[in-house]
Amino acid sequence: MIQTNPKATPTYFNRPQLQAQYVAARKTVIVAGRRTGKTDSIAAPYSLKMMQRMPGSTGGVVVPTFKHGLTNTLPGLFAAWRRWGYKKGVHFVVGRRPPKSFKQPITDPEDWEQVISFYNGSIAVILSQDRQGAANSLTLSWILVDEAKFIDPVKLYQETFPANGGIKTHFARHSFNHASLILSDMPQSKKGSWFLECEKEMDPEIIEAIEGGVYEIWRLKQKILEMRKLGVEPPAYLRNHLRRLDANINRLRSVATYYREYSSVENIELLGEQYLRDMKRDLTPLTFQTSIMCKKIGIARDGFYSSMKEDHKYNDSDFEYLDSLGYDFEPEAIDCRAPDFVIASP
Repeated sequence: MIQTNPKATPTYFNRPQLQAQYVAARKTVIVAGRRTGKTDSIAAPYSLKMMQRMPGSTGGVVVPTFKHGLTNTLPGLFAAWRRWGYKKGVHFVVGRRPPKSFKQPITDPEDWEQVISFYNGSIAVILSQDRQGAANSLTLSWILVDEAKFIDPVKLYQETFPANGGIKTHFARHSFNHASLILSDMPQSKKGSWFLECEKEMDPEIIEAIEGGVYEIWRLKQKILEMRKLGVEPPAYLRNHLRRLDANINRLRSVATYYREYSSVENIELLGEQYLRDMKRDLTPLTFQTSIMCKKIGIARDGFYSSMKEDHKYNDSDFEYLDSLGYDFEPEAIDCRAPDFVIASP
């Protein structure tokens, strides 16, 4: 196989990661087992693409709690970006007004405290559902929903999805304008399974057409590279066909929903067989089947946590303390002042 860009540094992606990136549907829902690389190699390239290809745009990173965003989602995104050459403080800044060397976003946020700013003017607002009205007054061009099984779908549909209207005059030509990426492992509760309904939105024929078109583009690019390697200039009609094919695929992407389920076995080359054996030994059978094997087992109706209602728990995060930590902190700093939720006394 000949690389399309011989100067590019090879990067390993497993099958779920590759498929999500190649299909690149406007709405993508990936339900995958633990340690399949959802944040590192699905969310990170997705958010990077949105911010790079729509300069000055505003996106939203939706997390269940601010603590989860600080400790799980953002470190995973930043680590992947760093591997690909994007340095914090040079190419992007977090939680503060960007330097004057950065381009201005099309719409300045009211507060920079929950904002990731890119050098080209793009920004991503961290939308934690434990903060009231986080998406109010925002006009978003894309959203990323992490740990969807912990997300409140009512808040999402009432507050965040309506904000994903984008700035049509600037980015209408892009098939991924108003895009959404939803990531989670398999839920065990009825409330946490809202995104499983997205499977009904997917048209398999559209996805097959996109996949076939992506393969044809790859085949033609390989043919062009081989011709140039032999010193033959590819005919104009071949290049024109490539452009038309790319445009047709992007039109399909702009109306496509892509839904897939994967087990942790998909990442076995990095995890190793011992990880799966350990998880099968250490986890309960239900948790192993859902969180690792990504099986739709159903809701445990007689369990303690599955029988809890919303008034049995409440969030008690100390936001003043969390805000004081900034985005560079030691793990030990996350203590009892930053719980994801507290179980109320009976």
